[in-house]
Amino acid sequence: MQQDSDSNNLVSLLTVEDHFSVSEAGLTLAPDFAMPQGDGWRGFSFVAVVRNAGEHDRRFRALATPVHFHTRDPSALRRGWRLLITLPMATKSDVPIGSTLLCEAQVIQRVFGGA
Repeated sequence: MQQDSDSNNLVSLLTVEDHFSVSEAGLTLAPDFAMPQGDGWRGFSFVAVVRNAGEHDRRFRALATPVHFHTRDPSALRRGWRLLITLPMATKSDVPIGSTLLCEAQVIQRVFGGA
C-alpha cells in the first residue's frame, strides 16, 4: 500500500474505537452506524484511506453493509439494523485503534442518509 496523494480531498468517516476479524467478511470496524432511512437502501463498496500517526496513508476497499442484530426491546424501532464498515483485505495491524478512516464526501452522504 502506498501514500495517497489525493487524501487531502477526503473527509473523516470514523475514528476506529475497536475492530474484530470475521473470516468471511474481513476486518469489521467500530463504531458502527444507524441505518439510513429509506426502504431501498443497499450496501455498497468504496475506497477508504486509513490514516494513523507516524505512518503512510493506506488505501483499502471498504464495504458498508447493513446487518441485523436481534434486540428484545420493542421501543428500539429500527435499532436492530446497523450499518457496519468492513475492510475485507485489512488486518488489525493495518488499522490500529485510533486510526481515522477517510473517504469521499459522497460516502458520508450515503452513510448518514443522503443520496
